[in-house]
Amino acid sequence: MIKLLPALVAALFAVGASVPAHAQLFGGDDTARRQVSELRDQVNGRLDTLQAAILLAKDVVNIVLLGE
Repeated sequence: MIKLLPALVAALFAVGASVPAHAQLFGGDDTARRQVSELRDQVNGRLDTLQAAILLAKDVVNIVLLGE
């Protein structure tokens, strides 16, 4: 699972970088930009949660298997 983290971070970064372009697909209006911004914030929040969970899982594995 930890090996997938760099690929996940890269994918989410690519999605985040392309989000401003999506607003133009909706005609470039302020509502679409706000919705895209909110979606980006949600994705970033989920990424932060996922990263925290992976670090916690890594700590648990180290405690259980290695006694650290």
